[in-house]
Amino acid sequence: MQVDVTDEEGSPLWSLVAKSPQNLEAVLYAVVPAGFTQLEPADGWPPRPLEPGELVITRTRTAKRLFTHIGVAKSATTMQILNYKMELLEPR
Repeated sequence: MQVDVTDEEGSPLWSLVAKSPQNLEAVLYAVVPAGFTQLEPADGWPPRPLEPGELVITRTRTAKRLFTHIGVAKSATTMQILNYKMELLEPR
């Protein structure tokens, strides 16, 4: 499973990966959940804070699905979802 957060231009803000499937109810931006490793920023530092009102896109990829959420930052660590979609992925 991989979680990627980008700005509206597609520039990476934060990226996480889990070696095994994980159940996630929610993720607090910049807080690495148990079972995950941070990929971006690669230096291990926390990502920059979100700017309230900023458009944010999250993509969560599992073995069978890709979930895309488009939202607006409400604070430095939270966003409100405005739109989402789920795609079924072809077997690898």
